Amino acid sequence: ADSFNTQAVTAPEEYTGDTVKIATKLGSSSDSVFGLLGLSVPFTWSTNHKLTGIPAIYARLQYDTEAFPQGIPTISCVVRGRKVLDTRTSSTAYSTNPALILHDYLTDTQFGLGCASSEINTASFNTAANTCDENVSLAAGGTEKRYSCNGVVDTSDTPEQIIGNILSSMGGTLTYTNGQFVVKAAAFVSASDTLTDDDFIGALGIN
Repeated sequence: ADSFNTQAVTAPEEYTGDTVKIATKLGSSSDSVFGLLGLSVPFTWSTNHKLTGIPAIYARLQYDTEAFPQGIPTISCVVRGRKVLDTRTSSTAYSTNPALILHDYLTDTQFGLGCASSEINTASFNTAANTCDENVSLAAGGTEKRYSCNGVVDTSDTPEQIIGNILSSMGGTLTYTNGQFVVKAAAFVSASDTLTDDDFIGALGIN
């Protein structure tokens, strides 16, 4: 497990059957090159091609018309992204909560903005995360979380685009004020305030 993709692989890390050979990697810095590549024969890759930081799957299929009567099968994967810090509980786990994902992007030093914790208004992120996690009723019955974020961060996009995409999944806004990022998720909040004589800036006038 590593900081790029720390989800456990549910299938065996390496499967070698008669007609199908599959190996997976999470991109850990401790990974070695795919053993199934067979580097003992001339090959494009060397032992330095370890795919560090890149989750990957290697599949090799032996030609077999009985095993694959429809031709080359479609190979697909269920992928979960990196684990993110939940600022409400200080735990780190996979999440689709947009506020937690945005917090992770802002503070990530490799792919994000690398903001210091002092630049984050944690209280606002906690409030936004709670808003995203609220269960809302569905017209067809049942409930689901108010907001969730499912996508891929493309580092060729600008930070503004990436932040905008994350914010769009919670109808949110992000402001930078008094040296801190403050986030808000779209949800109705009852307005209330108390006015006293101290709030008046001038004398009362009567018409």
